[in-house]
Amino acid sequence: ESLARRLKSADLSCKLPDEAHFQSMMLEKLIWISSFMLAGVKNGGVKIGDVEENHASDVLVLIAELLASCRLANPALPLDDTATVTARLLAYARSVAHFPTAMSEFSSRNGYFYDISQAAVSEGKADPAATHNSWLKIYAPSMVSSHIPIVRKALAIDKTPDPPVVPKAAATDKKKDTPDVP
Repeated sequence: ESLARRLKSADLSCKLPDEAHFQSMMLEKLIWISSFMLAGVKNGGVKIGDVEENHASDVLVLIAELLASCRLANPALPLDDTATVTARLLAYARSVAHFPTAMSEFSSRNGYFYDISQAAVSEGKADPAATHNSWLKIYAPSMVSSHIPIVRKALAIDKTPDPPVVPKAAATDKKKDTPDVP
Protein backbone atom coordinates (compact mmCIF):
# COMPACT_ATOMS: atom_id res chain seq x y z
CA GLU A 1 0.00 0.00 0.00
CA SER A 2 2.89 2.30 0.74
CA LEU A 3 4.34 1.70 -2.72
CA ALA A 4 0.94 2.27 -4.32
CA ARG A 5 0.67 5.66 -2.60
CA ARG A 6 4.15 6.65 -3.78
CA LEU A 7 3.39 5.60 -7.34
CA LYS A 8 0.08 7.46 -7.30
CA SER A 9 1.83 10.60 -6.05
CA ALA A 10 4.01 10.37 -9.19
CA ASP A 11 0.88 10.01 -11.38
CA LEU A 12 1.57 6.30 -11.97
CA SER A 13 -1.10 3.66 -11.63
CA CYS A 14 -0.93 0.70 -9.33
CA LYS A 15 -3.66 -1.84 -8.70
CA LEU A 16 -3.88 -3.49 -5.30
CA PRO A 17 -5.82 -6.73 -5.62
CA ASP A 18 -7.23 -8.42 -2.58
CA GLU A 19 -5.61 -11.69 -1.52
CA ALA A 20 -7.99 -13.94 -3.46
CA HIS A 21 -7.56 -12.05 -6.72
CA PHE A 22 -3.79 -11.86 -6.23
CA GLN A 23 -3.67 -15.65 -5.86
CA SER A 24 -5.82 -16.05 -8.99
CA MET A 25 -3.42 -13.83 -10.94
CA MET A 26 -0.47 -15.78 -9.57
CA LEU A 27 -2.01 -19.04 -10.80
CA GLU A 28 -2.70 -17.53 -14.23
CA LYS A 29 0.97 -16.62 -14.53
CA LEU A 30 1.87 -20.18 -13.51
CA ILE A 31 -0.52 -21.56 -16.13
CA TRP A 32 1.08 -19.29 -18.73
CA ILE A 33 4.67 -20.29 -18.05
CA SER A 34 3.84 -23.99 -17.67
CA SER A 35 1.69 -24.26 -20.79
CA PHE A 36 3.81 -22.15 -23.15
CA MET A 37 7.10 -23.74 -22.11
CA LEU A 38 5.76 -27.27 -22.52
CA ALA A 39 4.10 -26.49 -25.87
CA GLY A 40 7.31 -24.81 -27.04
CA VAL A 41 9.49 -27.75 -26.07
CA LYS A 42 7.01 -30.16 -27.67
CA ASN A 43 7.41 -28.24 -30.92
CA GLY A 44 11.20 -28.18 -30.99
CA GLY A 45 12.03 -25.42 -28.51
CA VAL A 46 10.45 -22.66 -30.59
CA LYS A 47 10.01 -19.12 -29.28
CA ILE A 48 6.87 -18.02 -27.42
CA GLY A 49 5.57 -16.13 -30.46
CA ASP A 50 5.83 -19.25 -32.60
CA VAL A 51 3.87 -21.23 -30.00
CA GLU A 52 1.13 -18.57 -29.98
CA GLU A 53 1.04 -18.19 -33.77
CA ASN A 54 1.66 -21.73 -35.07
CA HIS A 55 0.95 -24.11 -32.20
CA ALA A 56 -2.04 -22.46 -30.55
CA SER A 57 -4.00 -25.71 -30.50
CA ASP A 58 -1.37 -27.26 -28.21
CA VAL A 59 -1.32 -24.33 -25.82
CA LEU A 60 -5.14 -24.03 -25.76
CA VAL A 61 -5.44 -27.63 -24.57
CA LEU A 62 -2.82 -27.03 -21.88
CA ILE A 63 -4.37 -23.77 -20.64
CA ALA A 64 -7.80 -25.43 -20.32
CA GLU A 65 -6.38 -28.42 -18.45
CA LEU A 66 -4.18 -26.40 -16.10
CA LEU A 67 -7.01 -24.00 -15.33
CA ALA A 68 -9.25 -26.99 -14.54
CA SER A 69 -6.50 -28.26 -12.22
CA CYS A 70 -6.43 -24.90 -10.45
CA ARG A 71 -10.19 -24.99 -9.98
CA LEU A 72 -9.99 -28.51 -8.58
CA ALA A 73 -7.20 -27.69 -6.14
CA ASN A 74 -8.38 -24.20 -5.18
CA PRO A 75 -12.18 -24.16 -5.22
CA ALA A 76 -12.43 -20.98 -3.13
CA LEU A 77 -10.48 -18.81 -5.57
CA PRO A 78 -12.30 -16.53 -8.01
CA LEU A 79 -10.83 -17.84 -11.28
CA ASP A 80 -12.15 -16.35 -14.51
CA ASP A 81 -13.75 -18.48 -17.21
CA THR A 82 -11.50 -20.37 -19.61
CA ALA A 83 -12.10 -18.05 -22.59
CA THR A 84 -11.18 -14.94 -20.59
CA VAL A 85 -8.05 -16.47 -19.11
CA THR A 86 -6.99 -17.86 -22.48
CA ALA A 87 -7.39 -14.47 -24.17
CA ARG A 88 -5.23 -12.80 -21.51
CA LEU A 89 -2.52 -15.46 -21.70
CA LEU A 90 -2.37 -15.34 -25.50
CA ALA A 91 -2.15 -11.55 -25.42
CA TYR A 92 0.70 -11.74 -22.92
CA ALA A 93 2.47 -14.28 -25.14
CA ARG A 94 2.34 -11.82 -28.04
CA SER A 95 4.04 -9.22 -25.86
CA VAL A 96 6.98 -11.55 -25.17
CA ALA A 97 7.04 -13.33 -28.53
CA HIS A 98 10.84 -13.25 -28.71
CA PHE A 99 11.34 -15.26 -25.50
CA PRO A 100 12.71 -18.80 -25.89
CA THR A 101 10.99 -21.86 -24.47
CA ALA A 102 12.57 -24.48 -22.23
CA MET A 103 11.55 -26.70 -19.37
CA SER A 104 13.02 -25.68 -16.02
CA GLU A 105 12.09 -25.26 -12.38
CA PHE A 106 9.79 -28.25 -12.72
CA SER A 107 8.68 -28.57 -9.10
CA SER A 108 7.47 -24.98 -8.86
CA ARG A 109 6.01 -24.83 -12.38
CA ASN A 110 4.63 -27.89 -14.17
CA GLY A 111 5.17 -30.00 -11.06
CA TYR A 112 2.42 -28.05 -9.31
CA PHE A 113 -0.11 -29.32 -11.87
CA TYR A 114 1.45 -32.78 -12.02
CA ASP A 115 1.00 -33.11 -8.25
CA ILE A 116 -2.65 -32.03 -8.47
CA SER A 117 -3.22 -34.72 -11.10
CA GLN A 118 -1.48 -37.39 -9.06
CA ALA A 119 -3.61 -36.52 -6.02
CA ALA A 120 -6.81 -36.63 -8.08
CA VAL A 121 -5.94 -39.98 -9.64
CA SER A 122 -5.00 -41.46 -6.24
CA GLU A 123 -8.50 -40.45 -5.01
CA GLY A 124 -10.11 -42.26 -7.97
CA LYS A 125 -10.91 -39.04 -9.84
CA ALA A 126 -10.14 -38.30 -13.48
CA ASP A 127 -6.81 -36.69 -14.29
CA PRO A 128 -7.62 -33.00 -14.84
CA ALA A 129 -4.46 -32.52 -16.93
CA ALA A 130 -4.09 -35.76 -18.86
CA THR A 131 -2.58 -34.20 -21.99
CA HIS A 132 -0.20 -32.06 -19.94
CA ASN A 133 1.02 -35.08 -18.01
CA SER A 134 1.41 -37.32 -21.05
CA TRP A 135 3.44 -34.61 -22.81
CA LEU A 136 5.58 -34.15 -19.70
CA LYS A 137 6.44 -37.85 -19.80
CA ILE A 138 7.42 -37.57 -23.48
CA TYR A 139 9.17 -34.17 -23.57
CA ALA A 140 10.54 -33.85 -20.03
CA PRO A 141 10.88 -37.45 -18.82
CA SER A 142 13.90 -36.87 -16.59
CA MET A 143 12.09 -34.05 -14.78
CA VAL A 144 9.04 -36.21 -14.17
CA SER A 145 11.07 -39.22 -13.03
CA SER A 146 13.19 -37.18 -10.62
CA HIS A 147 10.27 -35.11 -9.30
CA ILE A 148 9.53 -35.45 -5.62
CA PRO A 149 5.84 -34.74 -5.07
CA ILE A 150 4.97 -31.87 -2.78
CA VAL A 151 1.85 -32.12 -0.68
CA ARG A 152 0.17 -28.83 -1.37
CA LYS A 153 -2.71 -27.18 0.39
CA ALA A 154 -5.30 -25.22 -1.51
CA LEU A 155 -4.65 -21.54 -1.70
CA ALA A 156 -7.23 -20.25 0.70
CA ILE A 157 -8.67 -16.97 1.59
CA ASP A 158 -8.35 -16.40 5.29
CA LYS A 159 -11.57 -14.61 6.22
CA THR A 160 -10.85 -14.43 9.91
CA PRO A 161 -9.39 -11.12 10.97
CA ASP A 162 -6.04 -11.10 12.66
CA PRO A 163 -6.33 -10.87 16.43
CA PRO A 164 -5.66 -7.42 17.78
CA VAL A 165 -2.09 -6.74 18.72
CA VAL A 166 -1.86 -6.17 22.46
CA PRO A 167 1.50 -4.83 23.54
CA LYS A 168 3.19 -6.76 26.28
CA ALA A 169 3.92 -4.90 29.46
CA ALA A 170 7.53 -3.92 29.88
CA ALA A 171 9.30 -4.32 33.20
CA THR A 172 8.98 -0.58 33.79
CA ASP A 173 5.20 -0.77 33.27
CA LYS A 174 4.59 -3.05 36.24
CA LYS A 175 2.87 -1.64 39.26
CA LYS A 176 4.87 -1.96 42.42
CA ASP A 177 3.52 -4.38 45.01
CA THR A 178 5.19 -2.55 47.86
CA PRO A 179 4.75 1.07 48.79
CA ASP A 180 7.56 3.50 48.20
CA VAL A 181 9.60 3.95 51.34
CA PRO A 182 10.85 7.49 52.03
